[in-house]
Amino acid sequence: VLEHVEHPDAFLRKARELLRPGGRVYVSTCLNAPEPDHIYLFSTRAEVAQMIRASGFSVEDEACLPYEGRTAELCEAERLPVNVAYILKPS
Repeated sequence: VLEHVEHPDAFLRKARELLRPGGRVYVSTCLNAPEPDHIYLFSTRAEVAQMIRASGFSVEDEACLPYEGRTAELCEAERLPVNVAYILKPS
């Protein structure tokens, strides 16, 4: 889970480097969820997507689980927690 990694961008680049041909990487993280064990805090899905692209991956599939009763967009605007998960493939 990326929020527990000090440098998630470096982690993704290393995962890309180690990935076998045809392989996939599954990652998850949360947005707007400050906790003592969350070393890296993401605010928006766009921020995560930009880091994914910059690390040499593209998103094959994704799941977004916003705060109960809210949309992901509303959660981002109100800075409420959102969980996201991605299946990544090399770009």
